Amino acid sequence: MNPILTFPLDVLYVLSLKSVVDQPASEDSPFADWNENDTTPCRWSDISCMNITGYPNPRVIRISVSGSIPDQLFNATSLHSLFLYGNNLSGSLPPLICNLPMLKNLDLSNNSLSSSLPKNLKNFKQLQRLILAENKFNSEIPGGIWPKLDNLVQLDCSSNEFNGLIPVQSES
Repeated sequence: MNPILTFPLDVLYVLSLKSVVDQPASEDSPFADWNENDTTPCRWSDISCMNITGYPNPRVIRISVSGSIPDQLFNATSLHSLFLYGNNLSGSLPPLICNLPMLKNLDLSNNSLSSSLPKNLKNFKQLQRLILAENKFNSEIPGGIWPKLDNLVQLDCSSNEFNGLIPVQSES
């Protein structure tokens, strides 16, 4: 996962993610050196960081996860980009993911996510890139999503199990 975080507040959200995926915590855990008193997680195991031009002090952080997408992640309202590609994520896409108001880039490709897409995807007003390729999403793509995504410049829903027609954007 590569969320952009504003330190130190969003460090708490990364730590809450740790508490969900690292049960029970142990000394041999990959998260053993994740310390709530350290406001720079760039030094933690399995995390890499880089600066993003044009943003005051944010970082891109890479963390690997499996299972379902933890709801605690959706408390990090300053997320600009969320890259969860190439993990072993399963289950459905939680509707709460659409409550991230600053999200511009969402890449969930190359996982095992299934079920249908949430109808509230249209709430992603800032979203520019939505990459859902190579999953197991099925059913029809809900209508009424695309007209609301005015900033969307890249959409990849390839290699899924969708059925029906792709809804077209209506002219206004």
